[in-house]
Amino acid sequence: IEAIGHFYPCAHCAEAFREDLKMRPPQVTSRREFSIWMCNMHNLVNEKLGKPAFPCDLPHLDARWKTGHASCWAPGSESAKDSLGHFE
Repeated sequence: IEAIGHFYPCAHCAEAFREDLKMRPPQVTSRREFSIWMCNMHNLVNEKLGKPAFPCDLPHLDARWKTGHASCWAPGSESAKDSLGHFE
């Protein structure tokens, strides 16, 4: 996670991320804690950019990043198998 702060193309953003990491170390004891920590870190950036915060509860995070929104699985929609190749 610390390495991310060295790869941002924006030097100012990279430094800000490194400082945020010092104040808010990664929470990695569970998938839930890490997911919420990542979301909170993302929301720090949103706040700095004047963007709205994303809800950092696990159901919202899973719907966005793990299972996908229900509209992703509507009849006739492209499936992961269609877009990413064949999975057995």
